[in-house]
Amino acid sequence: MIKIKAVYIGNGAESYIEDRLTDGTNVIYSLDNNRGKTVLMQGAMYALGAIPTFPERFPYKEYIYIVDLDIDGNEVSVLRSRNTFAVKTSDSLSLFDSEADYSRYWSENFRRLPSIVKNGRLTSVGLQLYTQMAFIGQDDISSAKITAGQFNKDDFTEMLYAIAGFDGRELDSAEEIALKRRRDELKGLIKSLAKEASALNARGTALSAISATTDARDMQEFLKELDSARAEVTDLRKTRSRYLARLTKNQIVLDELNSLRREVKSGKLVCLKCGSVSVGYQMADSDVIFDVTSPDMRTQIINTLKERIYAIEADLDALERNLRKSQNRLSGLLSKNDEFSLMDVVACKDEYLNEQEIDQKMQEAQRELDDVKDKLESDRVLTSEIAKLRKEFMDDLLGKMNLARRAISDNTEESSYESLFSTKANVYSGSDGTIYFAARTFAIASKIDHGMPIMIDSFRADDLSSDREDRLLDLLGKLDNQIILTTTIKREESAGPDASKYERDPRVYAINYSNHEINRIMSDVYNDRFAEKAADFGLVLR
Repeated sequence: MIKIKAVYIGNGAESYIEDRLTDGTNVIYSLDNNRGKTVLMQGAMYALGAIPTFPERFPYKEYIYIVDLDIDGNEVSVLRSRNTFAVKTSDSLSLFDSEADYSRYWSENFRRLPSIVKNGRLTSVGLQLYTQMAFIGQDDISSAKITAGQFNKDDFTEMLYAIAGFDGRELDSAEEIALKRRRDELKGLIKSLAKEASALNARGTALSAISATTDARDMQEFLKELDSARAEVTDLRKTRSRYLARLTKNQIVLDELNSLRREVKSGKLVCLKCGSVSVGYQMADSDVIFDVTSPDMRTQIINTLKERIYAIEADLDALERNLRKSQNRLSGLLSKNDEFSLMDVVACKDEYLNEQEIDQKMQEAQRELDDVKDKLESDRVLTSEIAKLRKEFMDDLLGKMNLARRAISDNTEESSYESLFSTKANVYSGSDGTIYFAARTFAIASKIDHGMPIMIDSFRADDLSSDREDRLLDLLGKLDNQIILTTTIKREESAGPDASKYERDPRVYAINYSNHEINRIMSDVYNDRFAEKAADFGLVLR
């Protein structure tokens, strides 16, 4: 399980720290809105890699976000500043200059992040999509979509299938097209061989097996395939250029940091402008600076750079293989469109004049055709089997959603969810929307062991009744996941000798934000502790 122990938000001027979270169900509440509950929730998820959806008035790019985590009993701290990430464990510090690199590290060390087929390519979902299984924000949410980004609701569903082991294993689209084309060519070849060997210029003859100009394909289809192949090669070349640029930059920084390891036996290195002996490392396109004055910190960052260089080189190797495959595909398409000369026709005619040779060619073509059919049929059967398993999985997931919906509403006659998402024309709103998101989040957490903390901002929004709220808390309490909820309470709910209703509720741990200044959760009260936490990462606050 992944549990949040503390959240730090701040910079060199102001900060806020929340370290009262428990492993069970936490309810952060206030008497009024705009007391910082949403900023805290968004800040925690943003540090974990989620898409930023902060309140519009909050300048989130001006701050640094840190979360202390317990991941399966191991202490881990994650820092984020824009697209710069740092992960500190008991024995290492790793730095990343992109969400993609950070997600890869997360997948390799904490929880495997699945890959899905998107736009014909295998794509890692990353933490931007993965976190949306467990986090429900307050703004810009809809039962008909997921939070904006490169992914959509279909990708979200594919991610669930992939986690469950039912990911799409269909043939690569280009490979499938090539096999089908070869199947048609072989059929034409076999048909032509069975006819008079002299009918070489007819459709479906021997010549048609080697000439795209007389192939049965429609020219529009051929041109579309050709454009696709060209675009793929161009895109892969651009990606390779970006990887090479990143590789060069990281190697330069590594060389510079290694040069600092050389001992200065007489005297010391100092800055000519200010006289300081401190040395900082600033990642590309980042505002944060890490202090690498100490040998230990330099060693940690050097190790991070080496790992990053190794990862980039591995990506380049895979990219080169894909590029060669795409280039071969493009070359094959272009070569098959060449016009054949009269000499080619005569040579082809001479080749098939011998009846025994024709029979041998037919047998070879039939064997190859059988092999191609087997590959296509195997993929069709595999796809059919996965489709069956996916349906069973989704039926069970929707069943859990519907049980959760009826448990919260206490209405056995409640209509059923028929899909994981609603249509744009029929979104769930009001208390129905609140129940939908709670039911979906609960069902996914109980069906899939994602291990993430369940975080619902404004969990009883849109006038969810007290009875339904009680049943919702009972439902969420059945999960092993850490639960963090926020809400705004009414005056009458704060009355009594034991403060609010949540202080009196043994199912939850209450955290009161009522005394926070409106629209200003941060102050200078936490600055010393925040600076100390940032220093654990070697971060220099400015």
